[in-house]
Amino acid sequence: MPYWVYRVVIEIHPSLGSRRLILGKAAASALKLTVDRVRVFAGTSSLIMTVDHCDSASPNSLAMDSGSAARFGLQTGDVVRVLARRRQLRIGPYVGIMTAPTRFRASSNRCYGRDTEYFRELCLAGRRKGLVTYVFSYDAVDLSKGRLVGRVPEPKRNGRWYSREFPLPNVIFNRIPARTHERSPLARQLIEYALRQESMCLFNEGFMDKWSVYKQLSMHPEVRHLVPTTAVFRGLPMLKRWLRKYKSVYLKPTSGSLGEGIIVVQQTSRGVVCRYRNPRKRPVKEHAPHVDAIYGLIEQLVANRRYLIQPDLNLLTVNGMPFDVRLLMQRNATGKWCRTKMFARVARRGEFTSNISRGGSGVPLDRLLEQVIPKKAEHVLDAVREAGAAVARAIESLAGSPVGELGIDIGIDRSLNLWLIEVNSKPHIDVTKPSTSERVHQASVRRPMEFAIYLHIKGRLGDR
Repeated sequence: MPYWVYRVVIEIHPSLGSRRLILGKAAASALKLTVDRVRVFAGTSSLIMTVDHCDSASPNSLAMDSGSAARFGLQTGDVVRVLARRRQLRIGPYVGIMTAPTRFRASSNRCYGRDTEYFRELCLAGRRKGLVTYVFSYDAVDLSKGRLVGRVPEPKRNGRWYSREFPLPNVIFNRIPARTHERSPLARQLIEYALRQESMCLFNEGFMDKWSVYKQLSMHPEVRHLVPTTAVFRGLPMLKRWLRKYKSVYLKPTSGSLGEGIIVVQQTSRGVVCRYRNPRKRPVKEHAPHVDAIYGLIEQLVANRRYLIQPDLNLLTVNGMPFDVRLLMQRNATGKWCRTKMFARVARRGEFTSNISRGGSGVPLDRLLEQVIPKKAEHVLDAVREAGAAVARAIESLAGSPVGELGIDIGIDRSLNLWLIEVNSKPHIDVTKPSTSERVHQASVRRPMEFAIYLHIKGRLGDR
């Protein structure tokens, strides 16, 4: 028997008896509820409640007593999706956007730093879908009670955020912004708890280790041709061998992001050049007569972190500056991978990475390729699109838990070969950029909410 789905407006009537629901006429008709008692599911919480139909109530309303509303984290005026079948009534699903503790005040307009507007737009996209959507920190959860304190925003941009108590969500979207936070005991406890529960789904389980990604994808038949030669960096003898073979190599931390910690070592006719960023995050270029003379510096830069070594890919340049391609791949309401956004990232002059956070600029890829390789632009554009989709499918097939979005960086070398530079499970999405089209803006926040519905239906309702 199918579920009947409808949108209702929540009303709270303090005078109602405990655990009572009143459905407006239109809602009662659409939901086809003919019983007088149902189990109401809200997030991972549930109550058995008495159902009444009232012709004088607002047609699309669902009224409940204040105690039940507080338990479900609902307030008057909330518009929520309701699914009904037999003796069940399911609100939502509830979608929790998980982040890290913040130093900002709870009601601050910037309470989540650079992610504040993105989280606001995610919540609003969820609200438009009839979901109960909120942002929560992993340290605001009480697993013993199945409760948490989350925040919901005012609809307007730069509006205040308000705290509410909610039941644990049906779906968690992991947007913890840093590996240090994600490794914390409280975060790991919650992630592992969610992965064990039948009543919960979690997607984008955590940051990816570069070495694991390269190693697994290098054996994947659909994408192995995109993976550059890569090895764990083992010290000076290895560096000498790679420089003899490739002349220029990149050293990358396995757990780095945003271009942090990257070192470039080049063998030239005049000696060795080492490029890196100093503690003040400024680019530095050091020269030495040979690699032995500069290896002490490299050892200090590498310190105790695990690094990978790769040959310089000799990427295409525009006006002398290298560029690569960023694709934002997201899964939609049917679980299918979609390309939400694709653009070229051009390195700032003097930089050796193209990251936007390092001063790189984002430009339309099609226009750039028309400028750089006009006769091959369309062919390369199609190849990049297919490479992004293939990498997303491969990552999904190798992951142990659902993946809902990926930032994929693809390089194009001077022979027009494509290379996978990086896969990021927590791509930064800036919804405030004026250059972002409204279509892309809406898709980037709508698709994670659609995927949350897909996971919930597939995991909880699909076979019932």
